[in-house]
Amino acid sequence: MKPVPYTQTYPKPALCISTICKISEPYDPSIDTEPSNDSDLNGWVIFPERNGTLFMQNEQHDAGINIGYKDFSYYVNKDGKVSGENGIKFTAKSLIDTIRKICA
Repeated sequence: MKPVPYTQTYPKPALCISTICKISEPYDPSIDTEPSNDSDLNGWVIFPERNGTLFMQNEQHDAGINIGYKDFSYYVNKDGKVSGENGIKFTAKSLIDTIRKICA
């Protein structure tokens, strides 16, 4: 099945981020309070992985985010230089901040 990119016809990004937070175990409602806007998930495609993680890919920015059980990592390839970070504590705010950093 081919993944479907985020569009305005799908739930708003805040709802998508909220859903990702609820998938994270154990779910803590306090991580579910960061507002986002419609542009936060534009261009991102979310794939479930066999190992139980979620992979978010953005081809426009040549970037990916791998969301695990309690943390996530990301990479971005800008001007032929790959950079990223591992072991970022998973919260809605940290995920949205990372998405915004990548897409800036």
